[in-house]
Amino acid sequence: MVMTGSSVADPDLAALALHRAAILGMPTSAREDWRYVRCDTLAKPEYAEQRSPTSAELRAIVDHTQRALVLVDGRFHSLGHGDWPSEWKLGLPTVEDDAQTAARIATETDISACWAIADGTCRQIVRISGSHPEPLQVVNVVSGGTSGFSLHLEVAPGATVHVIIRHVALAAARSCPAISITVGRGAHVRVSEFQSTPWHHLLAMATVQVE
Repeated sequence: MVMTGSSVADPDLAALALHRAAILGMPTSAREDWRYVRCDTLAKPEYAEQRSPTSAELRAIVDHTQRALVLVDGRFHSLGHGDWPSEWKLGLPTVEDDAQTAARIATETDISACWAIADGTCRQIVRISGSHPEPLQVVNVVSGGTSGFSLHLEVAPGATVHVIIRHVALAAARSCPAISITVGRGAHVRVSEFQSTPWHHLLAMATVQVE
């Protein structure tokens, strides 16, 4: 994977998402997508303050023998950087990507997607051009407060990838990651997702588009 730098969410996109979130309002169980969720805990949350996790805490979470894309409170952490396979390349969204995101925000109906962009500091694209036996690991660590990030995977035709996503909270927090995947013709994608901590309000969005 070629690191091209951490992205900071476009302030205009974040403002658009925050405005749309205010219009949508807090989720309620009256909505079909939320009917089995205890929404009252989201109305007046008691989240811990964000902090910088220690190296020992992170190494207890991330297996240093395996390569992983590590995010802490929505920001890339250097622990996850390394010598990545040439089949994986990490890049920043283009102007066209941002225009599409802005258009989607305007009609978004799920509050989680808006929170992911409004609270997010990382917006990245991973382009997978071929097959590699090692899984692509994404580790989302939250220390407290609210955070989010957007990650888009572009899987080329004929490529194969196993994506393992782990969510770990060090204290009470709300995390809203938005993960989208575009799958090329003949490509194979398997996604395994794990949440390790029960006090974590995890509102993850996942969308798949098959080309």
